[in-house]
Amino acid sequence: MKSRRLLVSLPLLALALSSLTAAAHAASPFVRAASPVRTVDAALATGLVPQRETVAYLGVDEAALAEFRSGDGGTLELPAPDGSTLSLELARVDVLAPGATITFTDDAGSHAYTPDVVCFRGTIAGESGSWAALTLTADGALGVIETHGEQLQLAPVAASIAGGRALHALSPATNLASAASTFTCGVNESTEAELDPAGPQPRLPRAATPNGVQIDAPRKVFAIAVDCDYELYTTFSSNLANATAYVVSLMNVVSLIYERDLEATLNVSYLNFWSTVSDPYTQSTTGTQLPEFRNWWNSNRSFVPRSLATLLSARPLGGGIAYINQLCSGSLGYSVSAIDAAYSYPTNTSTWDATVVAHELGHNFGSYHTHSCNWQSLGYLPTNALIDSCQAGEEGCIAPTLHVPPDKGTIMSYCHLLAGGQTNIRLDFHPICIDYMRARINAAGCATTPAPLPPRTPSIAAIATGARVSWVAGGSTGVTGYSVWRSRTMLDAAPQYRGFTTGLTFDDTEMGTFYYKVRTVRAADSSSFSAEVKLNLCPLASSPNVSTGSAPIATATADLDHDGDADLVVANSGSTTVSVLRGNGNGTFAAGVAYAAAGTPACVAISDVDLDGDPDLLVGTQADSALWVLRGNGDGTFAAGVRTPLNAQPSGIAIADFDEDGADDLAIAGSLGGLLTLRGHTTAGVPDGTFEAPVVVPVSAQTRQVIVGDFNEDGIWDLATTASGLKVLLGQGSGGVGDGTFGAAASYNAGGTPWDLASADFNLDGIADLAVANSGASSVSMFLGAGSGGVGNGTFPVSGTSVSVNSNPRGLVVTDWNGDGVPDLAVANSSTTAKTMSMLTGKGDGTFNAAVTSAANTKAWAIALGDFNGDGGADLAVVNNGTNTATIWRAGCGSAAALGVTTPAGGDTWIATQQRTIVWTRTANVTHAHVELSRDGGTTWQRLASHVPGTAWTWTVTGAGTSTARVRVIDAARQQVIAQSAADFTIVPASALAVEDDAAARFGVRGVWPNPARGAISVTFALPQGGAHATLELIDLAGRRVVSRDLSALGAGVHTLPLAGPGAASGALRPGMYVVRLARPGQVSSAKVAVLR
Repeated sequence: MKSRRLLVSLPLLALALSSLTAAAHAASPFVRAASPVRTVDAALATGLVPQRETVAYLGVDEAALAEFRSGDGGTLELPAPDGSTLSLELARVDVLAPGATITFTDDAGSHAYTPDVVCFRGTIAGESGSWAALTLTADGALGVIETHGEQLQLAPVAASIAGGRALHALSPATNLASAASTFTCGVNESTEAELDPAGPQPRLPRAATPNGVQIDAPRKVFAIAVDCDYELYTTFSSNLANATAYVVSLMNVVSLIYERDLEATLNVSYLNFWSTVSDPYTQSTTGTQLPEFRNWWNSNRSFVPRSLATLLSARPLGGGIAYINQLCSGSLGYSVSAIDAAYSYPTNTSTWDATVVAHELGHNFGSYHTHSCNWQSLGYLPTNALIDSCQAGEEGCIAPTLHVPPDKGTIMSYCHLLAGGQTNIRLDFHPICIDYMRARINAAGCATTPAPLPPRTPSIAAIATGARVSWVAGGSTGVTGYSVWRSRTMLDAAPQYRGFTTGLTFDDTEMGTFYYKVRTVRAADSSSFSAEVKLNLCPLASSPNVSTGSAPIATATADLDHDGDADLVVANSGSTTVSVLRGNGNGTFAAGVAYAAAGTPACVAISDVDLDGDPDLLVGTQADSALWVLRGNGDGTFAAGVRTPLNAQPSGIAIADFDEDGADDLAIAGSLGGLLTLRGHTTAGVPDGTFEAPVVVPVSAQTRQVIVGDFNEDGIWDLATTASGLKVLLGQGSGGVGDGTFGAAASYNAGGTPWDLASADFNLDGIADLAVANSGASSVSMFLGAGSGGVGNGTFPVSGTSVSVNSNPRGLVVTDWNGDGVPDLAVANSSTTAKTMSMLTGKGDGTFNAAVTSAANTKAWAIALGDFNGDGGADLAVVNNGTNTATIWRAGCGSAAALGVTTPAGGDTWIATQQRTIVWTRTANVTHAHVELSRDGGTTWQRLASHVPGTAWTWTVTGAGTSTARVRVIDAARQQVIAQSAADFTIVPASALAVEDDAAARFGVRGVWPNPARGAISVTFALPQGGAHATLELIDLAGRRVVSRDLSALGAGVHTLPLAGPGAASGALRPGMYVVRLARPGQVSSAKVAVLR
């Protein structure tokens, strides 16, 4: 429910609040408030509020309300409409069954959630026959109180009323329900045979008389499944909390009636709200809605444990309907209730809605209407008699003069159709109905007897040795202790027993991701399970250290030799080398091989910069202010480095195609004045692994690390860097295509000496956030991205929120350490004394659980991710600058990760310069993915995007055309988890479609693809007229004609022909550069193509 905090000072009444078990006094949650006079006058004018009605307006003391909600009950004092005070003696009850399934269902499926409602029932002190059923939320209440045979309704005042948001109203249950005067039940003489297939059942002997039923049988408990249609959800302005509070309050009243009259508790075992217009309920009358409800549930919800299922609808179905005498029937145990669902004063209808639901469930429990002639045939009444005379006999046995009985009608009557409406009905069952229904209850095989109450409000916390589960006693007598159970999955029907305790806490020493629940134990029985609590606690288990070079300072990981195992690269600042450690796939590595990188290596990155299919190394060195590129050979070895001068001391490298020309570009941190960008160089449109001269991007401070991301979601790469705080530079361009330049840096306040940084959607709102490790402040600063509707705008809070870690954090990576689908942070702390690594497990709201630390070696400097032992977990590699080693931390909660590419599909055609969205599926533990493209059927791959959160990425199609394009996505944390599109799709160069009207201008080569090529080459070209002599040739750089095609048989237009590979007459092509030449008399058009081995 929406917050209704008082904005004006209200006089607090000295009202008592005392425990049922111990005297205690506190402020009442509800205090008398001034009337919103104008609103009441308006309501009187419209006739919504009867002239005779008096109302008590109540303010809410939220602190007192919270205190009462947290207890087991007590005396609650309410100012009454007549100026007196009602003293309610209340006890806490569970309307929701222990372990109840509570969900909302949208187009993506059903989602579990935990409603914040607490229910109480009781009586008015000193008043026999009174009762009260209240449902309390964090900021208010809903409920019904019966005093001297009349009902009072407690409800919030409508938000549209001035001051209404801060008020509640306690008012008589007047005839406000719009459906009351027209409500009819679908059970009648024409439908009875269908709805009651077994017919009236013989009367069973009972110790009771029709005029004085005595329920001397034990209490029975029935599980009720409640489904709520989309219209009911939207009646509450799509506010799930308000809708839940109302339905729970409704069932609180209904269950009270059944317990009082029938000794039958109705526990809601399943509650669902359809929050999508595409719910399965489409009918316009109760007569057609009931079989639709039944059929859909029998097909789709048969797994839901229940005694009965009921549909609550806010559509104008005209009443309600139910199958008769179907208690415990899985195939026919259904009812439908069309309710008003108006929960705020002055139009609240909770009393009438409770009558409707109790009525329809009464049919399921076996009862007929009070004007049914079946009571005569069953022997309860003599011939020509009815229980009441509010309607003519349903089967035509009698047509009395219609009138309301002196003591009113009951729940199964139609007395609401006479003058007086719903005030003609008592909220109880007639003794004859009770006698007949209780006999069905006694025979019901699905009923249970009340067990001891389960523990309440379980909680869980991480402790040094594992997890501590705590709870509050349920309140039953004779308790001997508590049993604790756990499972790796939610709502597991067969959880693992962990132990027994006589106290209210239990420590579990095994770490992992588990759901815990607790049972109350007595000598002869035990309770149902408590609610579940979850903890993600994963051990930081390390393998033996791996030797590196001297003073390792940076690390990266990839599969360098194509064997499927993660390998490790380490930059060694003390030995001017880069160590390559090839993984064995079991968490161990072969001895490192050193490659020279003169000039104090400080940073390292891995990418296939020349698009030959083999990973290459990029190393930044500080002593000579240079970038070194070491070309990969594909077997884990590398060629000697090629140097590019930088005129800066590089400390971080980020890679992306900033200008979208198909070649990797670089952003390098370390410049005194900002960042350096280096555009990837191409030859004939093919990246050649070299870079153009660096360009300074001003930042006004020396930068330390840099990452890329699309923070404003315009399709253009942006940069984030650490310097004197956090700096964010938005990429420039138009139409979603970057031009390789960046806007002015926006500055944000981080902690002292910000160093490494990372991006993820930490609060799960669909917008990229940033995390910064502050080496000088022993903290991580969190910057939650701004935006709306799940789309970021590229801005962040001026100052980050600080999260404590250990001393001198320097390395930082995003992972999902505990496999819960929420991004976590692993932090390498470079202190020479603390010697730790910190793991911050995310809560999904941008905050984190307290850091779990584990001992590390001296000066843990940098950190990288990879599945080093092949178990599906995201392991960590931490380089220890002080001991010349790397430590592998194995994921303690490894769980299978999976990806799947859905778009593009095989056979699709994507045209260059268009923006197309690559879409994939993922398991929850894949938080980021790399996106790559192949133009040769999956032989070589080009990185399009790195560390993309979510499941989609928009790409501006660029580069050479190909008919054998494929896309793959790679789990950024477990680089061996890869999904590739199942079939080839086509990329068409824009030029291939550009056929001008001028005939002379149409002649020419429109595209060569793939480019680079491996064996197969196709050419798209245009001819201005058919039948003319023209040739298409492939010529190597020595001038030799390798392939020649005669085109004289072709007509005018655009054509695509294979020039090499399948469908062409040429043999295998040698690697190298070639010229495609289209010639006719007086005209020549050509293009270059690279052929790779």
